[in-house]
Amino acid sequence: MAEEIVDANAEFTAFVESCSDEEWRAICRAEKWRVGVVAHHIAWGHERAADWINAIRSGIPIPGSPQAHNASNAIKAAQVAGISRDEVVFLARRNAERLVAVMRSLSDEDFASAVPFGPARGRPLSIDGLGRSHLDRHLAQRGVNCAGTGHHPGSRSRASPWGVQRKGADVRWRPVAASTHARGVRPVP
Repeated sequence: MAEEIVDANAEFTAFVESCSDEEWRAICRAEKWRVGVVAHHIAWGHERAADWINAIRSGIPIPGSPQAHNASNAIKAAQVAGISRDEVVFLARRNAERLVAVMRSLSDEDFASAVPFGPARGRPLSIDGLGRSHLDRHLAQRGVNCAGTGHHPGSRSRASPWGVQRKGADVRWRPVAASTHARGVRPVP
């Protein structure tokens, strides 16, 4: 699982580094945030995932509610509205390093742990799938679609295993087929 995070984060940072200024400022339809803000949210999410995994392995419930979680995200989005690609790449690499270290430190016992997850109305949350799910949820599973930028890079089209594609005037994060490394956060039955 740790190697999947390393690979996914490398693809993510490559995408961030390749965005034009116009693409970086495009508005994502799902979140109503600029591409740069969504990218920061993903990079910051690596840090949050590491914290949540440590809480789960310690048996500490993750506090909050869906409303508080959304409000916190909105405040953070406003704070980072002008973030640069270099800042996001730095955060993504640093935070993914920490997340990978936490993932590599887990025992089989840790994966069996679950705690109430406040942002999901207290549903039990296990570690399995949490490490990469935030990135996947924003980029692939939710089908984030960024509004056209007016930028026409010709026939340029790039894709990655987690669904980032550029073609014509749109920057799109399209859903990809489910795989063992794109499971998402799964409540414990």
